[in-house]
Amino acid sequence: MVVTDGGSLNASTLIISKSGDSSNTENSEFYGLGLNAAVLVQKESEATIKDTTIKTNASGANAVFCNKRKCHY
Repeated sequence: MVVTDGGSLNASTLIISKSGDSSNTENSEFYGLGLNAAVLVQKESEATIKDTTIKTNASGANAVFCNKRKCHY
């Protein structure tokens, strides 16, 4: 799930699953550049996630990655 271009995500009571390894784990884990997080919130975008289960089974896959401060979970 990617929130981009100033977008907004309001999610609740979901189950989000992510599989599939990143080709560059450093970029994915520290910078969010690999687009490999289960939920990726890019700059100028925001997300509010409540009562949600996020599962990842992949190398370099964060559950939630936010490039700025507008993530609430």
